[in-house]
Amino acid sequence: MARNEASTALLLLVSLLPSLAAQTVIKVKHGDTPSPLQQHIAELLMPARRSHGIAALLTIGAPAVPLLAAEVERATAAAPVALAVLERLGGEAAAAAPVLRRVAAAAANGPWRDRLLRVTAALDGPPCILVCLHEGNAVVQVDFDGNTVREIKCEDPWGAWPLPGDQLGVLSYKSGKAGVWTWDGTLVESQAVGENATLWLPLDDGDHIRTSWQRDGVLSRVAPDGTARWEVDVSAIRLQHSADDELFVVTRDEPSLRSFTMAGESLRTVPLPSRCHGFRLLPDGNVVLAAHADDKVIELDPAGKVVREFAVAEKPTDVHRLHDGRTVVACGNGLVLLAADGSEQWRQPLGSCGPLFVRAPVSTSPAPSGPPPAEAPSGR
Repeated sequence: MARNEASTALLLLVSLLPSLAAQTVIKVKHGDTPSPLQQHIAELLMPARRSHGIAALLTIGAPAVPLLAAEVERATAAAPVALAVLERLGGEAAAAAPVLRRVAAAAANGPWRDRLLRVTAALDGPPCILVCLHEGNAVVQVDFDGNTVREIKCEDPWGAWPLPGDQLGVLSYKSGKAGVWTWDGTLVESQAVGENATLWLPLDDGDHIRTSWQRDGVLSRVAPDGTARWEVDVSAIRLQHSADDELFVVTRDEPSLRSFTMAGESLRTVPLPSRCHGFRLLPDGNVVLAAHADDKVIELDPAGKVVREFAVAEKPTDVHRLHDGRTVVACGNGLVLLAADGSEQWRQPLGSCGPLFVRAPVSTSPAPSGPPPAEAPSGR
């Protein structure tokens, strides 16, 4: 009996009280207090603390995955945010895949089930890098030793992501379509998403966020019938959707990092030191960017100050920071993996590389940035 009691000593129950929206209830064995990890899970339901909780969970990484997956399976009010955190963790959250698959199997058809299946496909499988080749009209899968595993030919890919059943989603810039491909090169189906689209991001309610080169960089939210709910001319180059439901965009005409609400309202603008392309938001509030014009990878703090920078060989176009501090960089002459100190671990000469998808290996070392600040910036 004592062993059974010990195994269930700390039970986190997060719910919304009918009369007190977004209030969190934590039940623990008498005399115990919630662990820091449990407290961060509870913060997902607290509007004033949500950003801090997200930042902390992203910094913790793989150890946070079981509790995050449990929130999704219990269908608590925190489930959408917990799923967004798991998606941001990527390969670090591979252990959640069986739980998400089980939840998806029991869910009704609709955007939520589709989202569960997409996130499961992103997490589940061997660690890999998918890179779009602009010159080669192909998508290539590379392992973390720098070896090419497989590739498919497709016209002008501008984004690639794994789908259920070992299929592949590909966004084609020239055709303005998002297609479902098999790895033997068969196009299963495609959907028109807009001329010169550079991103087609599905949302939980069936809408999509789209960026395109129309009018030199338009950001828009698109309804299921294809009409734009709103659109903003911002000379958008790349976009990231944060776990805290903000849209971050790198702009071209006046290089900056801008953030928007899901309703298209402008929130913040941080000037960039040079023209950048791809970028990733980091748990501590910093951002890592491919400084295309300067042949560098740069990391900026929330105020836009350069924290560190690494030289790369030629015109970086996209970048992905791993939990262990290494950095995957797509360049004009190939794919590069940098060590945490910026030294080159390997280079794959693939030609002109574009947007990346990265399913990282589970890290055995802590994030180099350490724990999050007491109050992490919004939007991570």
